[in-house]
Amino acid sequence: MPKRVLIVDDDPGAQGLLVEVLRDLEGVEVEPVVAATDEEGYQRFLEIGPDLVLLDLLLPRKGGMDLLRRIRALRGGREAAVIVMSAVFREADVRAEAVGELGALDFFRKPFHLPTVRGRLRQVLEPRDRPVNVAPLFGNGKGPATAGTLAAVELPAVFRDLARSRADACLDLRMGRVRKTLYLREGRIVFALSNRLAETLSRFLLAEGLIDEELYRRGLEAMRAERRRLGEFLVAEGAIHPDALHGALRHNLWEKCLDVFSWPEGEFRVGEFRVPPAEVPGPPFEVDRLVWEGVLGRYPYERVTAALAPYDGVPIGLRGDLFDLAARVSLEREHLQFLHLVRRRHGEPLGRLLAEAQGEAEVRVLYYLLVYGLLGAADQEGEDLDLADLERVRRARRELDALRRRNYFQVLGVRVGDSDEAVRHAYLQKAKDWHPDVLSPGEPEALKGIYGEVFRLVQTAYDAIKTQARRDEYLRFLQGAETESRDAGDILAAEARFQEGRQLLRRRQWDEAARAFEEALAVNPDEGEYVLHLGLARLRQAAAGREGALAEARDLFRRAAELLPGAAEPWFRLGRLALLDGDPAAARRGFREALRRDPRHTDALRELRRLDQEEERQKAKGLGILFRRRRA
Repeated sequence: MPKRVLIVDDDPGAQGLLVEVLRDLEGVEVEPVVAATDEEGYQRFLEIGPDLVLLDLLLPRKGGMDLLRRIRALRGGREAAVIVMSAVFREADVRAEAVGELGALDFFRKPFHLPTVRGRLRQVLEPRDRPVNVAPLFGNGKGPATAGTLAAVELPAVFRDLARSRADACLDLRMGRVRKTLYLREGRIVFALSNRLAETLSRFLLAEGLIDEELYRRGLEAMRAERRRLGEFLVAEGAIHPDALHGALRHNLWEKCLDVFSWPEGEFRVGEFRVPPAEVPGPPFEVDRLVWEGVLGRYPYERVTAALAPYDGVPIGLRGDLFDLAARVSLEREHLQFLHLVRRRHGEPLGRLLAEAQGEAEVRVLYYLLVYGLLGAADQEGEDLDLADLERVRRARRELDALRRRNYFQVLGVRVGDSDEAVRHAYLQKAKDWHPDVLSPGEPEALKGIYGEVFRLVQTAYDAIKTQARRDEYLRFLQGAETESRDAGDILAAEARFQEGRQLLRRRQWDEAARAFEEALAVNPDEGEYVLHLGLARLRQAAAGREGALAEARDLFRRAAELLPGAAEPWFRLGRLALLDGDPAAARRGFREALRRDPRHTDALRELRRLDQEEERQKAKGLGILFRRRRA
């Protein structure tokens, strides 16, 4: 995929020169986009998510520096690559603010020194991607597909491998003039960007009948004249409820992703993760569920049948973890019945099943099973298919899917005006209902996984709205208001308080340390290290007799484990708390998770050895008692 470079300059001569330089760069394919004003540049930035912005500071109206501040205020805008340009020789002041404070990569003085400009642009734009390996479909022996035409790959398999590898990646897709980027973090979709006007939120709301033409026009006027976001305008007008807006945002983003499965042709590239301009409200989208819906409803049927054709004469059978399939997607009853039929016809050629399939949907299910390795040669026996258990998993999965479509107030079942205590009570009840430990040991692992996901979603919802201040902030988010950007001073102040807190912990000043970490978290609530250290302070406060501190520490360590997926310390602390609770099985899980992340974590290793020794002592003690009873 070409690199997208946004040139914001009101001088046509400078625009043309930069376009020519960019197109002549060796070894770099560039797609220049030009804008002549700050407002046009802002809109183009939102629309295309450029890889680089070349920004003139002497723009009409408010100027380039104001545009740079607006870009930095966007979600993900702080990481955007920007080079500023100017013919004004206040270079020291400009560099101090644009480069020093607002994070521009460089400053180009006009008139340009072209060798310097070419060298710097090549350095910034040269491909540095570390592509995510995408395995070929059905083991056909080809190399990893990281880029190419959609005609040469099976798009569902590209998505499958991104999910399996838990990749942090961007999937760039192009069909003609249509361009999309899907942003994946740990194999789940956190945002989707499209340059199609029909896929904007305003057009989506109009198409869904949630607003009429008149409201649509007024909303666009408010966006242009007052620089308000559409959602904010619609909520303020009473035209749409915040809950409905939240659902519409998710539905709009989901449809953007689902649409790519319908493309008959195009190009794709899997590349390094880039910070998205925003993120999906609520939990990220599960890729396996997206592929399921895409294959069953959007993927060209001729592609499905062509992929299955080479296996017509192969005796097939179900294999793999079908509970896992039921946990990943929402299986309907007819899908379960069809799986049961396929199980009973183990060893028959695939061609016979295709010929007798009851409609296109069953053929598509077979294709999905083949893509995910759940359909194989007949000599690869699968596990017995217990349809009753599958039905339980299916119902739990549907409940999870329903919760994911709700906002955090709805997840906990609370009203906007409820008190902190009411929200906490609702959270405790919901967490109790969905904790994986309520399931018996013999339950399917897939069911335990779903309960775990619901439990984590409930925890996330509570963390987002547990105080009045957080509920107010979340309401503003639901209404479409821009998140206020934290300037560099706020972030540095938070980091300073965090470091003070660490010093206070070392001095055993637990209460003062906790206050320092709380102040740091007030600025950066999703900073995992801040959460972890507040948990450590709470643990010390609990030892000093503070009521409720132990439960708070446990919640904080769980939250830190989510925010710091590669860190061992939160899991080690959870293991130690489980020991205090007298739950050695949960303690083992915590210590093993810590060692999985850091095999050299000596404290976790020592605790596991102690547990093993204690278990051996108990066994020996039991055998001694039994031996003495027999002698008596």
